[in-house]
Amino acid sequence: MSLIRKATSYFAAAVLSAAGITFAGAAPAQAASWTDCPAGDSGWVCLWEGPNYTGGRWQASKAVLEGGQSGGVYGCHNLTDAHYTNGKLVYDTASSWAIRPIDYTEQTLDGNVTFYEWINCNNAGKHRTYRGYGEYAVGDLSTLSPSFNDTVASILISYN
Repeated sequence: MSLIRKATSYFAAAVLSAAGITFAGAAPAQAASWTDCPAGDSGWVCLWEGPNYTGGRWQASKAVLEGGQSGGVYGCHNLTDAHYTNGKLVYDTASSWAIRPIDYTEQTLDGNVTFYEWINCNNAGKHRTYRGYGEYAVGDLSTLSPSFNDTVASILISYN
């Protein structure tokens, strides 16, 4: 019986090999990177669910963000209804972020991107501002001082 099983196994392996099917491991996935956030003339802001740009990703262009208004603040975008690519809620769950060039095509390079821990871009809580014409990426928001891990609730695009 053992000899029959061995012969059957060898035969099955030979047939699958001839068909081009192998049992080698799948090719390793590419490491996640902040450069997965789109770049372009309009600029983009991205948030990831996990540290080091892992898990679901949420992204929005500068045009979408600056056209919003939340809590009476023009350019404010609340994340209360936003979802990552994996369907999970973005509000208060981001662990990494990236900003791709915002204003390379505009005459004045004075755009800002501000992340807030409260909705309606409320300055009473933690907030962190980046100049909009640079590229910024933070792979682990818990390393910022103060920590922003799992606290981003709104984003503001503003101009000086």
